[in-house]
Amino acid sequence: RKLLEKGPTNRDLCFIIRHVESLRMEAWQRLLEKGATNFDLCYIIKHVESLREEAANRLFEQNPNSYEIGYIFKYVDSLRIKAWQRLLKERPMNAECIVEHVECPLPKEIMSGVKKSNKKIIDEMIYFANLEN
Repeated sequence: RKLLEKGPTNRDLCFIIRHVESLRMEAWQRLLEKGATNFDLCYIIKHVESLREEAANRLFEQNPNSYEIGYIFKYVDSLRIKAWQRLLKERPMNAECIVEHVECPLPKEIMSGVKKSNKKIIDEMIYFANLEN
């Protein structure tokens, strides 16, 4: 509580959100008011299940890079298809942004909604990602 009252940094707020459940929502609102960075939102997505979807939606609004989109792909099941479509739109030339996320099964909706022209990109991403394992 004292930290929350002393003008906490974004890092402090993220710590409170993750570890102090009774102050979570107050700290979350403060973080949003201060302006959560993409890094802050990825941290929340990874560590705070109850705020994942909201943090992910905010991250989508902040022009995330492919690596940041990977956090959504890995941790937010309800937005996995949207994250995958965004990754395809950006047409990453390598699979580094999803290497750690390939352990997640690809939903049928992703594969059925993919244009044939993008099928090769998906195959290559999965192939290169699996080389890392």
